[in-house]
Amino acid sequence: MSKNLQIRSAFTKYGGFSAETFLTNPASYSSKVPTLKQLDFFPVFVNEQEVLQEIMTIALCLNCGETKFGALCPCAKCGVESTGNIQLDIAFSDHHVADDSLKDLGKVIAHFSNRTDDRGVAFWAFIRYVSENHNSILHANIPNEYAERVAAIYAESDIPSVTLNPSFRVPSSDEKQNEAKANKS
Repeated sequence: MSKNLQIRSAFTKYGGFSAETFLTNPASYSSKVPTLKQLDFFPVFVNEQEVLQEIMTIALCLNCGETKFGALCPCAKCGVESTGNIQLDIAFSDHHVADDSLKDLGKVIAHFSNRTDDRGVAFWAFIRYVSENHNSILHANIPNEYAERVAAIYAESDIPSVTLNPSFRVPSSDEKQNEAKANKS
């Protein structure tokens, strides 16, 4: 059983509710969250923060560059919620990209944000960077009203480099082959 499934099972077994139910209304259930002693089946001790990290996704705030819990949740640092484009928000989450790569992408957002007061220009400069350097995530054309200003801060910048690593949530090729074999049986 994966660690994620173990955590979900612990919420159901010891809390009497699902992890997803907890996440939609945590205040109502906070006294029922499984404690470390109840999570005795883990080979190592974990804390409640690790439990929540296993259940919720880590995502990149496309406004300030910090990582946050949940692609559609507000950022704890800047308070900005999702972009309104669910596909874009999830593309920059650990559904697809490893946590360390998300943090490095956050440095790119911070880099551009430090070069302009216009959030739109910083956002589109980041999108341009991703389109040119990591087009497996996305490819987008910069809107005409931002193109000149994006080009200006992009050209004068020593942009941090990012190595894109896949998320632990993305099955490896071996896992995909094993799943395909199991489905044929």
